[in-house]
Amino acid sequence: PTSLFTVRSTAKEISELWSGHALKIATGEVVRRQGVAIHIDESIDKELRRQVEHFLNSAARVIKQGMQGLTAQLGVDIGFMFKQQPAFERGIAELKATAPLLAEYLDQSRQTWSERLIKSRIDLEHNNWSLPRVSYDTSGANIVAVEPLVAGQPVTEFVQGMLDRVCCFVEDVTAHCIQKK
Repeated sequence: PTSLFTVRSTAKEISELWSGHALKIATGEVVRRQGVAIHIDESIDKELRRQVEHFLNSAARVIKQGMQGLTAQLGVDIGFMFKQQPAFERGIAELKATAPLLAEYLDQSRQTWSERLIKSRIDLEHNNWSLPRVSYDTSGANIVAVEPLVAGQPVTEFVQGMLDRVCCFVEDVTAHCIQKK
């Protein structure tokens, strides 16, 4: 089973992979100019893509399967959070009657971040999305690596933001359920 530890370590690997590559590009260690042609001697595209796919799958599994199972064991059903909008709205309405603070938290989580995470994972698995290749800005004197985007955000920003949200989600929902018990 996927754990929060897996999500954290994958996020760290993505950050280190990107920062290392960007530094090597910035210092000229792995880039050469021949006239107007630019040659990049080190590609991280394949490994970065693999790590991002692993992160998306792991993070989605933690909040969807892991937390659904945990909350069910603690007597709270959050399965509606991962369903289509009408089922979600019905579930939130029912939860508001017994746990209004949790209902508000789940509603805000879905609106602000979890839907983007789940959609990104669905796009990866079912809509043939893959992380775009690293591009390089050559407009200035130096060559700069440009981060590919995930859901409109630079990959490291997306991963760090989602890691933070997933960790808070696990902690906050678990604490609420334990207090309710």
